[in-house]
Amino acid sequence: MEDHLRRVYRAVERKLSELAGRPIEEVLGACSEGPSPYGPAAFDEEPDLRRFLARLGLLGRGRNRANLYDQVARLAAASGKRLEVVGRVLTAFCSPVEGVARPICQKEPQCDECPLKADCRFYNRTPSITDLPLEQRPRERLLAEGERALSDAELLAIMLRSGTEQETAIALAQRLLAQFGNFRTLAMASVAELSSIRGIGPAKAAQIKAAFEIGRRLAQQKAAEPGRRLTSSQRVFELYYPRLRDFKKETFLVLLLDVKNRVFREVEVSVGSLTASLAHPREVFREAVRESAAAVICVHNHPSGDPTPSQNDFEITRKLHATGQVVGIRLLDHVVIGEGRYYSFADEGRLPP
Repeated sequence: MEDHLRRVYRAVERKLSELAGRPIEEVLGACSEGPSPYGPAAFDEEPDLRRFLARLGLLGRGRNRANLYDQVARLAAASGKRLEVVGRVLTAFCSPVEGVARPICQKEPQCDECPLKADCRFYNRTPSITDLPLEQRPRERLLAEGERALSDAELLAIMLRSGTEQETAIALAQRLLAQFGNFRTLAMASVAELSSIRGIGPAKAAQIKAAFEIGRRLAQQKAAEPGRRLTSSQRVFELYYPRLRDFKKETFLVLLLDVKNRVFREVEVSVGSLTASLAHPREVFREAVRESAAAVICVHNHPSGDPTPSQNDFEITRKLHATGQVVGIRLLDHVVIGEGRYYSFADEGRLPP
């Protein structure tokens, strides 16, 4: 290890002499002469030096300032140089100082000119998104071209924000999509399932679930937007399929309509088991009567994906129709949503006139 530290310091010293065009001693000036206090406090405001040593793998991730001082002291001991000299030389390599106009290992490092490439963890790491040209970075592309210009992986990469030491956020996003197939199956994954994937911890899993929940609620708000006129079962399906298709339990909704068949309120009557919803005419028509609805449309999903009505569906629809006639509120339709298709009791002539 001491040989490694000595080699690192000598390489830095030679490069600085080359950049300055004169011996390093002339650049350092008086700091190489006479006694002077140079303890841990001297490094309190040295973020560039901390970043430089961290890139080399010589400094841990901790923020203890003594770590920085101790590592500089080790470099000084290995090289046989005064601590003040080593501190100044290392600082000149990564921060602007008088005598050396262009630092090598600054925030945007000049890696091609650095003699430490072979020893540098930063240089030998997997490239990050920030290493890409600006026009290829997802966030910058979104700002310049709009979100529709981005691929699924690029959108997901922005959501993830960062990758791992082995892969960029884009590569991680591509691996996620390859494993799950598409956004829909990814959205259905649980936090536990997502967290078990390499590179996706609880924080990233929570980000993914939150983003897809926002999308689901947006679809819900769009479907329940007051004043929306429903003219056909196809329109009902188009509005409620994106919201209900991935529910793992049957969810029974009632849409309250005015005399022009415009939705003015949506009521979630019940959430049932994996195979059956629980709906009773009393719950279905309670809010319809209270809100003076002119008509109602019932909608529920089949988690199996097959929208063919069950015997229970036929029975509840018969009761709903009869109750509607008694209270003077028409049941216009009962739409059962499955995977990419639906069943309409009205279209199939299963509702008496």
